[in-house]
Amino acid sequence: MRQTHILLSIIILMFFYKHVSAQISTPALVGYWHNWDNGGADYIHLDEVDARFNIINVAFALPISGTTYDMRFVPDQVSSALFIKQVEKIQLQGCKVLISLGGANVMVKMSNEYQKRKFVASVLAILDTYHFDGVDIDLEGESVSVTGGSISTPPRYGTTAYLIAAIKEIMQQYQLRYNKKMILTMSPETAHITGGMSSYRGVWGAYLPLIYAFRDSVDLVHMQLYNSGTMYGIDGQIYSQGSADFILSQTEAIIQGFNTAGGRFEGLPPHKVAIGLPACSAAAGGGNVSNAMLTKAVNYLRGETDIKPGRYSRKATYPDLGGLMTWSINWDFIRGDKNVYEYADIFTELFPNILQSMEPSFVADAQRVITINTQIIDN
Repeated sequence: MRQTHILLSIIILMFFYKHVSAQISTPALVGYWHNWDNGGADYIHLDEVDARFNIINVAFALPISGTTYDMRFVPDQVSSALFIKQVEKIQLQGCKVLISLGGANVMVKMSNEYQKRKFVASVLAILDTYHFDGVDIDLEGESVSVTGGSISTPPRYGTTAYLIAAIKEIMQQYQLRYNKKMILTMSPETAHITGGMSSYRGVWGAYLPLIYAFRDSVDLVHMQLYNSGTMYGIDGQIYSQGSADFILSQTEAIIQGFNTAGGRFEGLPPHKVAIGLPACSAAAGGGNVSNAMLTKAVNYLRGETDIKPGRYSRKATYPDLGGLMTWSINWDFIRGDKNVYEYADIFTELFPNILQSMEPSFVADAQRVITINTQIIDN
């Protein structure tokens, strides 16, 4: 009996260690945090964000005026010294804090080796200064575009090739400097991924070579299921934003993969895919869904129910889905058409397994309990 309990304790400790040592905890609740106060969604101090957001993407690092590649980030509402303290405080609580590059309002692009070197150096300087855990790629519009080639072999001297080379170099340097993998996430628009089923040129399918290049090292891809036109699903049908069908069809397409004129996109493991939605109707120009609709879609996708919430039929179930993303934490906090932190609330209801998203302090307490129980058995 004593040996059985000791073995059980070892197994439990190994389980805890697996999740503590993982670079990110899944399922994840990813939230974008505004580095500004726009009056509509009030500024929130970083260390006052709801602790259920276990990945925070700081929006945004932007290119300095006159360039599309020399990136800068400066805290807008507090001093750099205070901001760094806030980052370190929530990191100690188990949160990962990433710097998000780009956003909807700027062009980020490199077209030669000099620009690539400036991009790499400037992003590394931001990571070093503010102690971020990694980078979120939120290049929108024509910041990424298909100019030829295929998913696996984009043009050698094209903007996509320079972007891929730059990210690889940043990740390598981060590993050398901090002796750990840099967290990498991506937040493409629908046209950038599933748009590849319609066409493979310009913005259509433009993220597919990027995902192909980093399919082993990207931690999470959360496509923006908002501000979107109608899109194809892998069943050949067309779906509109703001519906359960849109959530299901677009999310499963990223997991299952699909054919394009640039070759086949092989898809990603479900634990690397999160559902990205606006926190409330005011947060985006479209794509907001009710809590009931989101619940039905996620439960159907994960196999919690076989009842279809619309006309889309899933191809498989994905119990290890990577979680949820929202634009934004600030919009989730305000009292609009939803309650304060209602998106965080629905995440907690949909992904109740706290063992996969607990804070290090909770793990330490659990380990102490296991040790005490083992000592009692020994005696």
